[in-house]
Amino acid sequence: MRRTPIHGMLMAGAKHPQPTDSKPSTSRKCFSAGLTRTIMSDNFICIIPRDPWFIPDRRAQIQARRLFQQFAPQAYQITTSVTDAPIFVDAGVNFESVACPRCHQELDTWWHTIMDRTAPQQVPDLTIVTPCCGATLSLNGLRYEWPCGFARFTLEAQNPDIVMLSVSQMRELEGLLDCKLRQILVHI
Repeated sequence: MRRTPIHGMLMAGAKHPQPTDSKPSTSRKCFSAGLTRTIMSDNFICIIPRDPWFIPDRRAQIQARRLFQQFAPQAYQITTSVTDAPIFVDAGVNFESVACPRCHQELDTWWHTIMDRTAPQQVPDLTIVTPCCGATLSLNGLRYEWPCGFARFTLEAQNPDIVMLSVSQMRELEGLLDCKLRQILVHI
């Protein structure tokens, strides 16, 4: 079974993410001095458009995947996936909190309740009204401590052997995909 950082529920009747470029899943092994051990966790760099509804054209997706492979040549695999509606892309165990960007009030309990309630329903958009200051915002616009977001398109590197992409690398990907991007560092 392929492990993915897309742990959140599906929104607006979305289907499960369909990888558009991937290797078959296998358990990963480390070889050191003739000893073998199974890696018990994975790290991902997941790149998503800041606009949760945006899907780059197929050619741009392929070019971005190839460029990402140059940035992270040691990655176990690099994949792209597209869903019918935005899904929540979280930081795995890196996820710490969520807050209102207007008044900075933590919204953890409220947010979990909203996410649990909206998961099984058709949601026409990601618009919410915060309980703290009554601001009308997008779930995608909340302040997530470690970055998270909603997206229909994802580009991800599994166990990339780099900490994160640089600002200039992100700009190159933005140019190829023709959109502003968010980088999510995932640990599962």
